[in-house]
Formats: sequence, structure tokens, C-alpha cells
Amino acid sequence: VFAASTDRQLGEIYVAVGYFRKAVDKLEKSQEQLRTLAAASKVAHVASSQMHITLGLADAFNGLGEIKKAEDYFLDLEKQCLAVKAGEEPFDMVPLSTVYQRLGKVYRNLGDPEKSRQYLVKAERLRREVYEKNPKSIAAIENLSEALAELGQMYARAGDTKRMLESTNEAIRLKMELPATTFNTARRHNLARDQKNLAQQYLLVNEERQAKELLQKAAETLDDLLSNTDDARIQSLARNTYYLQGIVLDRLGENATNSFERAEGVQRQLLEKSDSPIARGELMKIVARAGRVNEAMELADQLADKSDESIWNCGYPACGYALMAEHLPEDDPQRAALVSKSIDMTRKLIRTHRYHDFESLRSTDIDFKPLQQNEDYLKMLEEEQERAEEE
Repeated sequence: VFAASTDRQLGEIYVAVGYFRKAVDKLEKSQEQLRTLAAASKVAHVASSQMHITLGLADAFNGLGEIKKAEDYFLDLEKQCLAVKAGEEPFDMVPLSTVYQRLGKVYRNLGDPEKSRQYLVKAERLRREVYEKNPKSIAAIENLSEALAELGQMYARAGDTKRMLESTNEAIRLKMELPATTFNTARRHNLARDQKNLAQQYLLVNEERQAKELLQKAAETLDDLLSNTDDARIQSLARNTYYLQGIVLDRLGENATNSFERAEGVQRQLLEKSDSPIARGELMKIVARAGRVNEAMELADQLADKSDESIWNCGYPACGYALMAEHLPEDDPQRAALVSKSIDMTRKLIRTHRYHDFESLRSTDIDFKPLQQNEDYLKMLEEEQERAEEE
């Protein structure tokens, strides 16, 4: 029992700090030990333990970029939660709202906006019910705020700017209701995440100055948090914040070099922990934005060589080639070739991996912006959307 518990705890720690392959090894070992003990009736609270192991495995595979495996584990976890009878819930069971929220994010990454919406709305409803019963509960406030933040991101991708801003601003307002004394590392991280999300949403409505102000606040918080931790969640948020900060500064005609360098530094730390398509793809985007075309090209080509294997190996080069093209002169033949490769990879993303979030590809995904005025790209999206609807 001690060995199974220790392996589970180590696995959960590895997930938190970003060593996802090590996490899978420990969690699978714990799962097998727990099943053996349960068969011999030598352990109690099997249901809740299996739930947490399943959640850890789902998060680990998600971190590795093996998103279909993550989906399978999350769907299995949903079944485990729904199988628990009312009044018989283990005290430490995984909340169903947590599973719904994770599934909403998985389907967003898989390019299925309708399934993503269904799960995120269910998560928000469950968490609002808890909050309305006990509006003073810190946990209830935090959980509802997190659900609203995810809804805001969903509405952003759908181009619904009104509900996007309503949801994200409510998420931040709820965070500000928390007593200052409760602002520990996790809550500071979550507030910085909401500020980053709102900044990204302001970019969609061309409010760069407001985005810059919010990103500065988020970056200051993350600078402080990074000085005391190597938590992968904080590092990932810092990378995204610095990266977005670079984009905003570039749009404002200001020097973005430092922001992209900081994003790259954090991303290289994450890459050392887990060499996955996601880690390589994020590095490629940063390098491409910074204008290092040859280096970005090498990374993009490495991913594209395995574009049949995963949605990430296809999606990152799809936007990356277009980001590189931005740094080449209009009359450079390589620029046209990169745009053509980007369009071809996006078509493959849609057909092979069934990524059908056409609205984000067409207008709201900031990393596809270089293509969103290209007539050939827009025509391809129109054709592929009609094809998908006919299927």
C-alpha cells in the first residue's frame, strides 16, 4: 500500500513540474499495484485513488502532446465519477466539474469547438451551483473563476467578443474578492493567467495599449513566482505571457527582443524536462516571431516530417511557416514558398487530424494571423469547411 501511494504521489509531483514521461511511469506502476491490492481486498478507498491516478495519467499524456490518449483517460474518469451514487461520494473524489473542464480544453485542442463548448458550459454550471450555495467559500470562488476564464477563451476563439469579455472580467472580479491574505502561489498564478487571457482577448479587438498594461502586471507576478519555483504550469504561463508581450510590443512598434528572449529562456527549460512536439513547437513559434528564420525552419521541418503522427506535429508548422514568411521581403521567392507550405499543412491539419475549428483558423487564432488576409488560404478554408459539413 505504501509503495502504491508513494508512486502515485511521485507521479503527481512529476506532472506538476513537467516531467511527464516520468509521471506516466510512476502512475502506471501505482495503478497496477492498486489493482493487485484491491483484488486481494487489502486496500480501502480504491475508487478515489483510481480517479486521481486516471487524472494524473490524463494530464501527463496531455503534457506529452498525446492528446487522444489524454482524451481516453478523461472520458474514463468521467465514467468513474458518474458511476458514484449520490450520497456515497468519497471525501477526496475528483469533482465532475474538473473532468468536464479538462475535456473542454482537450476538445479545444483537437479542433472540436462544439464538444469543447458543451463540456466547458457544464463545468461552469456545476461550479456556479456550488458558488451560489456558498458565495463566501474561497474554493467555490476560485473554481467558478477558473471555469469563467476558460469560457472566456472559448468565446474568444469563436469570435464572440461580448461574452468573451463578460466571462473573463467576471473571472477577474471574483479573484479580486478573495482576501489578500489568501493570495498564495496558486492564486497569484491564476490571477496572472486571467490577466494574460484578457490581454490576448483585447488584441482581438485591437486594444494593444490595454493588453500591454495587463501583460505587464502578469509578467511582474510571474517574474516573482519563477524566482522560487520550477513548476511547469508557472513556467508555461510565463512563456505564454512573455511571448504575447513580444507580439503586443511589436504591434506597437516597440522593441520586443527582450520579451521573446525571456519566452525562449523559459521554453528551453521546459524542453529539457519534456522533449515533446508541444515543447518543440512552442520554441519554434518564439524563434519564428523573433525573426530567426533558418533556426525556426529547422524546427518546423522536424515537426512536419512526422505530421501524420499527431495534431501538434501538423499544427505548429502550419502556423510557423507563415510566421517565418513575415520576416522575408515581399519579392523573396522563399516567402511565397513558406506561405504555400503553411496552407498545405493547415489543409492536412483539417483533413488528417480533423481539426474543425474554422473560426479560429479564419480569424481569431493569433498565430495564424499572417494567413488570415491571404486569399488562397481563405479559399482553402472555405472549401475544407464545406467538405467537412458534407461528411
